[in-house]
Amino acid sequence: MSTPGGDKPVLVVEDEEDIREAVELALSMEGISVVSAPDRETALKMIESQVPYVILLDYRMPGLSAQEFIEILRKRSIDTPIILMTAGRDPGDQARELGVAGYLQKPFELTDLLNVVRQYTA
Repeated sequence: MSTPGGDKPVLVVEDEEDIREAVELALSMEGISVVSAPDRETALKMIESQVPYVILLDYRMPGLSAQEFIEILRKRSIDTPIILMTAGRDPGDQARELGVAGYLQKPFELTDLLNVVRQYTA
């Protein structure tokens, strides 16, 4: 399976290296083009040169908040679907508050990850 839209990748924004690498590996093994960033500031710089097909965004990270990150994308007229990855007690509420496309509750199964990404790349 290849990512539609040419070479547009899925962008994983996650500060925990183990999680970031596991997500990247799982998507890559499915033939999905993927890039990753350890923080939201790096992700914004990456998006300047290539808008991803989908963004997997960790909810809790140091630096820029998830809300600030999303507001910056909207100001730049970037409407890429964002999937929130969160360990919060009410991930659906967090996702609705931020106006994102969906969420994955941590810890999540790799099949759940693949299913949600496929919704936007299939």
